[in-house]
Amino acid sequence: MYLIKRYLSRFSSTEKGMLRFTALDFTGENIIVARKVLHLRDICRFVETIIEEVKKSFRDHLLFGLDVFDVDWSPGMVHEEPRNRSVNYSCFQDPTNSFHKHRFDLVETILTHPSLHGRFHFVSKEGRIIWKVGPCFAYMGICHEVEMLLFSGTQTSVGEPARASEIASNSVRNVTGGTIRNIVVLFQYFCMMGTFNKTSHFTGRDMTMMQVPHPEIG
Repeated sequence: MYLIKRYLSRFSSTEKGMLRFTALDFTGENIIVARKVLHLRDICRFVETIIEEVKKSFRDHLLFGLDVFDVDWSPGMVHEEPRNRSVNYSCFQDPTNSFHKHRFDLVETILTHPSLHGRFHFVSKEGRIIWKVGPCFAYMGICHEVEMLLFSGTQTSVGEPARASEIASNSVRNVTGGTIRNIVVLFQYFCMMGTFNKTSHFTGRDMTMMQVPHPEIG
């Protein structure tokens, strides 16, 4: 029951209070909300549906239906240095990772593929690439929709954050000034690190807590 309750409160925070709940039995696989019964398998189906919607958006919209890369592609071994504090470092910048080597493939496709010629840019007399504002902003809008799907899938699969503000404080790269990233890859799992949890109410101190979203979403 508690596991299901975590998903229901995914967009709030623990410090804002606990959601009262009940269930049909003691299996821990169902919960009654607003006189309706929600089963744990419904949460699973919701996350799987999000994954399929994200893949479809990638294929049809972000990749224009072209064979830029396979959305089911696996990067294999992800090289990561969790203790690396160098400015701008992340696993995405690590030259040993295969996805780092292909980071410009999509831009190259947009600039060179015959079916996309002139859709997002034109070349000036000086030979400079001039980006078209309208089509670029429309593409960014689609990117934002996909990001929101990924956000929903992530928050649903990891449960509510201890503090709501932690949603907005995720950093993929080390930032100048001493801010160390709290998103890393550990044991080949995409992980988000928090420093506040329920025990903080009793101990009066923050403790490191790792959240791991659905592996495919990660």
